[in-house]
Amino acid sequence: MLMGFISGIIFVISGLFFNFFPKMKRSLVVIVVLAFSVNGLSQVQLSVPGPDNELINGKEYFPYYSRSRNKPVLFANEGSSRSVITATGRKYDNLSLFYDTYTGEVVYMDTSRLINSNVLQIVLNRNIIDSFSYYLPGDTVTFRYFSNTDDTTFNLDDGFYEVAYENKVVCLIKHRSVVHEKNGIDEYYYKPVTYIKAGDGYFNTRTIRQFLRFFGDKEGKLKEMIRKQKVNFRKADKKQIAALLRNYEQLMLSQ
Repeated sequence: MLMGFISGIIFVISGLFFNFFPKMKRSLVVIVVLAFSVNGLSQVQLSVPGPDNELINGKEYFPYYSRSRNKPVLFANEGSSRSVITATGRKYDNLSLFYDTYTGEVVYMDTSRLINSNVLQIVLNRNIIDSFSYYLPGDTVTFRYFSNTDDTTFNLDDGFYEVAYENKVVCLIKHRSVVHEKNGIDEYYYKPVTYIKAGDGYFNTRTIRQFLRFFGDKEGKLKEMIRKQKVNFRKADKKQIAALLRNYEQLMLSQ
């Protein structure tokens, strides 16, 4: 009860800052608010009790794309109870998260707190995030942070990638957006890229020819599978690609 009273005072103070010091960086106020919000934030940390300030770097997120028709975000409208983060071995459940496909940032929405009638959005500290997942109807979408520092065979840009398939062969998806100016407005276009690791390094698979070249003398059999299953490779989803990779691994085991 005392914590709730203190939190109320802090929000009144933050409102005064916005009214009388409009040019002051809002991040300063966010840091003050976060400093008194350990109790509120620990309510969403179900798996590990105690302070979790290390997960938050104090940077408020601003929707820079507000004028754009296409929004470079994933899962912004998903339910808040279906996201999980693992950071430095600690698990944080029931978070409301979305992923910015242009900046590569993971954003936490604190729906219990409002600033100027908007939900407080905070950029999470990517340096300590091991993985995060969204539990969707019929699918689980899991992202992991990959870097050459952790894996010397990783030959792509450091960042978060969806792990679409992982066994002897690995399939990653880079969810990204590119920006083009249109009528004086920055428009963001979603352009995901699929990468396959079959051996050393990850390689782009935009076309069926690029995909098949990884599989050596099994290329002909995989091509026949694609034909029989009537897979349109350009429009294939990750489940179809994962099924092809499983078939390839079964062919390798049958040798």
